[in-house]
Amino acid sequence: MRAGPDASTSVPASTGGTCLRLTSFASPHALSRLEHRPVLLGSVLMIGASLLFGVMAVAARQAATGMATAQLVTLRFAIMAVGTLLWRGPGSGEIRPRNWKLLGLRGALGGAAVLLYFVALSRARNAGTAALLQYTSPLFTYVFGWWLLGERPVARLGLGGLAAFGGVLLVLRTPEGVHPGAGELAGVASAILAGLAVVTIRAARAYDNTATILFAFSVGGLLISAPFALPAWQAAGAATWALALLVGVSSFFAQLMMTHAFGLVTAGQGAIYQLLTPIFTFGLGAVFLGESISGTAVAGALATVASIAWAARPARSPQAKVSVR
Repeated sequence: MRAGPDASTSVPASTGGTCLRLTSFASPHALSRLEHRPVLLGSVLMIGASLLFGVMAVAARQAATGMATAQLVTLRFAIMAVGTLLWRGPGSGEIRPRNWKLLGLRGALGGAAVLLYFVALSRARNAGTAALLQYTSPLFTYVFGWWLLGERPVARLGLGGLAAFGGVLLVLRTPEGVHPGAGELAGVASAILAGLAVVTIRAARAYDNTATILFAFSVGGLLISAPFALPAWQAAGAATWALALLVGVSSFFAQLMMTHAFGLVTAGQGAIYQLLTPIFTFGLGAVFLGESISGTAVAGALATVASIAWAARPARSPQAKVSVR
């Protein structure tokens, strides 16, 4: 895919000069190409990616009992990087970076989000709670998509966000009240960074293919996690290494499917499908880890997912267009 002639041209920031827009790195012509891709394939890919992300979350929580979190994250990104170089199936392609700025943002933001997410998976009360908090990111995706790509949200976003916040409080509630720990706070921080990272995928797909974006994400994640992992590298048993391998392989295919899908659907549409991940994670955690889920937590999780889906649902329009601000 060839980038437009103004790909590297900087667009003036909004009033006050403090707002940096991704449209400074992405041309209107390149972004408009994304509006003519089939949505059905993107939807199927998003659902499959959500299931694999659930598998990854449960495997990562179990692996974290025998391996340091940063070490597990580093192994995940190493497997993804090698997989991207070797993969020759759908979504593969020559790794030829075109928009270095967007790829750098994707790697840095995505790598930091994953590291925080794995901290949440290892320290939160259960895998489902960590996943639910991290997957409030669609709200941030929609806001950042509006701010940075001009994909204007609808008025119900605010109401849906408030309702989702209420659902999260139900999930976090204990008999002693709402007391989020370090794992839960890491999940929220991960959600904010992940929301912004998803928008960079959407913008980067106007220039770079799936393999290039996925490789940039893997390299960025390695650069961020390795400094934390190497000083505390530890030996692990065969079962833990097998789980770490499962984390890496499921992550690779989930990211491959998701990155390719964001060339077919809008940031907001993709965000809705990602909400399946917490549901898959709660279920897989209960089946394979024996994690109990209270009725209040189930109600809160369903309320959160439903609220975000309602809030992030794209408004019907006869012809959607990407507006560059």
